[in-house]
Amino acid sequence: MSFLVCREFVEPYSPSLLNISTCGIDSLAMGWLQLAGLSKSLTTLWIQSCPELRSLPEELKYLTRLEELHISNCSKLTSLPADIQYIQSLRRLTIWQHLKGLLSLPEWLWNLSSMTDLRIGGFNNMASLPQGMQHLVKLQRLGIFQCERLLSLPEWLESLTSLSTLEIFGCPNMSSLPDQLQLLTTLKTLYIFDCPILERRCRREIGEDWHKIAHIPCIQTLPPNVYPTKGFNFSRYNCLQRY
Repeated sequence: MSFLVCREFVEPYSPSLLNISTCGIDSLAMGWLQLAGLSKSLTTLWIQSCPELRSLPEELKYLTRLEELHISNCSKLTSLPADIQYIQSLRRLTIWQHLKGLLSLPEWLWNLSSMTDLRIGGFNNMASLPQGMQHLVKLQRLGIFQCERLLSLPEWLESLTSLSTLEIFGCPNMSSLPDQLQLLTTLKTLYIFDCPILERRCRREIGEDWHKIAHIPCIQTLPPNVYPTKGFNFSRYNCLQRY
């Protein structure tokens, strides 16, 4: 069953999961979701590889059971509807890959106080993480991908007292980690890939930043040309593989 003219629905139809992929549409309307009875059952929504998509409907707030929202490879998308902040069930949010029209993260994003998993990427103009992010105190997993101008992580990172996994990929200019990272005793796993300066500074025992991360039980890097995609199995790569 499908409700949009798309070349591919990656996932089979499910009352709780919908993956809209490889579409030529320029906007989404909520009517088809309500007509299909999905507005109260949908828990996972993936929107990816829709190069003409320019906007998302404000009515997304009516997806009252939505727990995961993934948006990627939608190069003409210029903004996110502010009403997303009212989806209090939302736990996992991914915004990354080829979102050229979306220049920054909206401030209202930090009102999603129940967020446990946030992955952002492709924000090449972002030189620092937004301060509002420190209010996501339930955040357990933070992924930062392909932010070329990002130079360092903020000192307030210690405010994320529930953080257990930190992923940093494709940030070639990131030059150091904050001293406060030592205070994050909940941090159990650190992934670093394609960050040459940071990788050098985090070398086991000899790197300038090693003392900041020595308490983390598992520190992993990935081999060349491997990127974290849906279903990616990090467990294939051993801790401290390249240190």
